[in-house]
Amino acid sequence: TLTHTHTHTHTLSLSVFLSISSLSCLTMKVQVYLYDLSQGMMASLSPALLGRQLDAIWHTSVVAFGNEYFFGGGIQKAAPGATAAGRPVEVVDLGETEIPQWMFEQYLHGLQDRFNAQTYHLLRNNCNHFSQEAASFLTGNSIPEKVRNLPNEFLSTYVPLVLPLESVLGLSEAFDLVCRLL
Repeated sequence: TLTHTHTHTHTLSLSVFLSISSLSCLTMKVQVYLYDLSQGMMASLSPALLGRQLDAIWHTSVVAFGNEYFFGGGIQKAAPGATAAGRPVEVVDLGETEIPQWMFEQYLHGLQDRFNAQTYHLLRNNCNHFSQEAASFLTGNSIPEKVRNLPNEFLSTYVPLVLPLESVLGLSEAFDLVCRLL
């Protein structure tokens, strides 16, 4: 009886192992959710405020394994579409991944030093940078170019000229001065 139980245990362990290893070969769909934090206002107001057309203030997240992963004060996950950002205005399919969830979440754990409340920067280290890293790791693909280029688009307006002057002159005076110089 002891030998039979021992053999049965090995058979069970082998079948569990084969089931787990076959699961890691499954492909999972990966998407990026795009949210417009301005709720459409950037598209209509940017020509007057910035001197050029910007369509949105993009916030992104990566959706895989039945979760939505995003950078907001740290790396977080939630049920897809259940974040404070509301409903995505666009969903982009990035392809599929064979990377298992546990490995992806271990990778995210390794990114915590780079994506936390202290390292956040509006233009150089934000949710879109996080989404780009996560998407690239899972699929080798990039998030949409319109999102990746948003910081450069913003920096090509006259607003970066106003921000350093704002602390000295005040916001409205700084805007007036820059507008007169342009």
